[in-house]
Amino acid sequence: MRKLTLTAAILLTIAAPVSAQGIGSCPIDKVLELGKMGFDKAEIYNMCYSDETKGGEPSHSPGQTFDPNDAALWAVAQSGGPKDVNSYLKTFPKGQYVLEAQSKLSELLARDWQHVKGSKNLREISAFIENYENGPLVNQAKEQKGLQIKRALEPVMLSIAPGTFDMGDKDFSTAQPVHKVSIGYTFDVGMDEVTLAEWDACYFDGGCSYLPPIEGGYSGYPVSGISWNDAQEYVAWLSKKTKQTYRLPTEAEWEYVARAGTKTRWSHGNNENGLSSFAWFERMGRDGLRPASQKHPNPWGLHDIHGNVSEWVQDCVTDNYEEAPRDGRADETGNCARRILRGGGYNDEARALRTAFRRRQDQTSRASPSGFRLVRSQ
Repeated sequence: MRKLTLTAAILLTIAAPVSAQGIGSCPIDKVLELGKMGFDKAEIYNMCYSDETKGGEPSHSPGQTFDPNDAALWAVAQSGGPKDVNSYLKTFPKGQYVLEAQSKLSELLARDWQHVKGSKNLREISAFIENYENGPLVNQAKEQKGLQIKRALEPVMLSIAPGTFDMGDKDFSTAQPVHKVSIGYTFDVGMDEVTLAEWDACYFDGGCSYLPPIEGGYSGYPVSGISWNDAQEYVAWLSKKTKQTYRLPTEAEWEYVARAGTKTRWSHGNNENGLSSFAWFERMGRDGLRPASQKHPNPWGLHDIHGNVSEWVQDCVTDNYEEAPRDGRADETGNCARRILRGGGYNDEARALRTAFRRRQDQTSRASPSGFRLVRSQ
């Protein structure tokens, strides 16, 4: 007995007149395709003679019933993103438009993966994982995410030796009296301000509760617009992850490394005209944040110690230095609902970037530009 070809077998199962052109609105190749997909004869007949099929495109999968809300949710998914399509597929796993939804999701997956593949932006990587939930490409994205978090656990730190310096400035009432501070211990300080990518590692690893907006750019840019309380979450997370003690610098430690052995208004000298080689500030046009390490460092190798973002320190607000510790410890005897920021930001005049200048702010304030620099205890 002669064996039937697959084409002939499909055509023989269809209880409808089949011409060389096909059935109804379906060309013959579409009829064969529907048969191979598992649609029975009644379904193929109904689809090919239905006004809603739009030229024979399958509007549902084999053996299903329709929910009146099906089309409404699919309309949302059609104009939406992967979350919307996934929502449709979860709500109607045998829905009227499940085939179209699967096709659309595949197209979106391929498009978004090209954008995320190799990315160092944790916001993009995490969004991809959340949107697509599972599959080989999602697993690769999770590996990328883990790598970016690991990189944040290795900040570039500079070792600072013990020493004595004159803290304060007679030009500022809050920075008087000028007094000697003796730091009798070695500690490490971040070469750069904490970056947005490093901050995002904390957020997407569950250690930080706030995701600040992107200012200026992502790669290499300092985190900005965070509070003193936010910074405390970060140092607690980093300390736990690395089993080392990270913290904010005390105000004395900050001024010690900012001065870097100098006694001048800025670490480069007293000439404001030279400041633009070392700092981003108001004179540069208020163009916003800039990536780290674009300007010359101070004598001890610290970048952006003046300008770019103001840096939180540990100390509480005090009116002056009358009762300030002389050994490098933080002063936590003042108004501890408010804290000190040092170094000035990109939107400040040169005066606010002076090494001794102190800014006061509520510890819950997320006014921009406010960031921080790490200290690691040895």
